[in-house]
Amino acid sequence: MKAQAITWRFEATEVSPGHFELTARRSTGNKVYFHTDNPSLEKLYTEAFNMELSFGTSPSDALYKVISSAKSTWTKKYHDEFFGSWQVLNPRNNERYIFDGKDCLLTYYNSADKACSSFCLNEKADTLNNIFKKL
Repeated sequence: MKAQAITWRFEATEVSPGHFELTARRSTGNKVYFHTDNPSLEKLYTEAFNMELSFGTSPSDALYKVISSAKSTWTKKYHDEFFGSWQVLNPRNNERYIFDGKDCLLTYYNSADKACSSFCLNEKADTLNNIFKKL
């Protein structure tokens, strides 16, 4: 698996007072964009995730691509040998996302080294909104 090969770039541009263009651009040239009065990137992350799924990317790999791209300055590790487990870590304060590929469980840890929330990727409906709110 070459999860690191594909990246996303997320941008919010104010095109007029209180009106924004949100754009997610995939390293392959594909993009998702829309206009809104809400500059929150949560919907943009969800659309990028859904586009990854439409290309046949597995949900765990799509989530890795979105989170690792949204946190582009953080350290990333992907482990094929451990059921596609991965982690995205902020080296400055130890805040991190850890995905357990065997159990399809994503856990978010704050900088106090305490698990703040866990999400089961198999329960997709509400899970994505909660995950992307934290980015």
